[in-house]
Amino acid sequence: MKNHKYALNRFAIYKKLKKYVTSYGNYYDPYNKCKMTLNDLSKKIQRCPKQTRKLVREYLALNDKDNINSFITHGNVGNENQNHYSKETKIKLYEAYQNYLIESKVGDTIIQAP
Repeated sequence: MKNHKYALNRFAIYKKLKKYVTSYGNYYDPYNKCKMTLNDLSKKIQRCPKQTRKLVREYLALNDKDNINSFITHGNVGNENQNHYSKETKIKLYEAYQNYLIESKVGDTIIQAP
């Protein structure tokens, strides 16, 4: 149960990052219409700057390739954990994330998450 809660938490953070991250090192606040620093982004997602950098890298890597295992597996090893999710659960979580990305785009514009 703990792992499922972790994945849902990570999914919520990725939704927030979608609003603010344009590329690595470039963060933009659409509400104030200005650039953000790493510290500002850290405050928005309520993580420390070191964790924020790691999460931004993971978020951008996830959007660049269609690798289901990189969505939830351990970052250093890259192997599936034995006591982790079943393959079906990983696919459901990954498809939910991809559906969110597809539904939030209208043409070239990205609709902000609520």
